[in-house]
Amino acid sequence: MGLDNFVLVKRGGRKWKERKRKKERKGKGQGRRRKGKEKEKEKEKEKEKEKEKEKEKERKGKERKEKRKEKKRKEKKRKEKKRKEKKKEKKRKEKKRKEKKRKEGKRIWLCKMQVDLCGHGVQPKPPVIKERDAAPCSSWTWMWNP
Repeated sequence: MGLDNFVLVKRGGRKWKERKRKKERKGKGQGRRRKGKEKEKEKEKEKEKEKEKEKEKERKGKERKEKRKEKKRKEKKRKEKKRKEKKKEKKRKEKKRKEKKRKEGKRIWLCKMQVDLCGHGVQPKPPVIKERDAAPCSSWTWMWNP
């Protein structure tokens, strides 16, 4: 560490730093000026890289956000579909139940031996009897109206 050109000013102090900065800015000789320009260019490149990184980060963040939104949208759609399917199923069951109830009201006395062709079930539609005691044989019971 030899002596500097400015011996009177203590090295590392405020004035020394100011002089050094001035010297660098001014540039002594062609080489130093070129170096300064190169440094400037390098700094600009650094800044550009930093900006690019920032943009990339922002883009990735947006993509993530969009993906999340899409996922939520799909989930919502799926849930809606499920809900509608449940509703349809409920409606179907209700319809079936009502149909059963309606049919139950149409039950009448018929011969259950109709399939086996007992004497009273030979006809395609056996006679309808409203009262139990009026049944011609013991095979008569409550059945669906054929």
